[in-house]
Amino acid sequence: MTDPRGHQCFKDKVNALGLTKAPYTEPTSTIRTADYQKHLKDIWDKDILHKNLTDPAEIALCVVRKAKVDAEMAHHELTDEPAGRGHEFGRAFDVRNDTVNEMETILNGAGRSIFGLLLSPPPCDLQWGGYYRGTRDRVHFYR
Repeated sequence: MTDPRGHQCFKDKVNALGLTKAPYTEPTSTIRTADYQKHLKDIWDKDILHKNLTDPAEIALCVVRKAKVDAEMAHHELTDEPAGRGHEFGRAFDVRNDTVNEMETILNGAGRSIFGLLLSPPPCDLQWGGYYRGTRDRVHFYR
């Protein structure tokens, strides 16, 4: 994202917060192919399927597959449902979940929000995925 009102604006604002537990340096993800985006969504959906199993026999049959899905979730650091747009076109980036957590802690303590941070002067030309598509993708920022 080359627009100065995009990632660089975000980076400047986050660094001004003085994060100490999870200092921000660079995004964890930027441009992705459609295939890679689909891969992340498939991993997410399989994780949800495993979490919704209630039959002990089915759970037992899925132990090996669940371990593979868990490993993929950890490898890709999936903590929220992958966003369906933006990454393929260079208009979105993700950051670490612990960075977002510390941002929220600092901002909420000051009666502010991530939305407010992005809009404060100079405003960043970004939206936050905190409530993207009615779901939470807290690590996703896009324009």
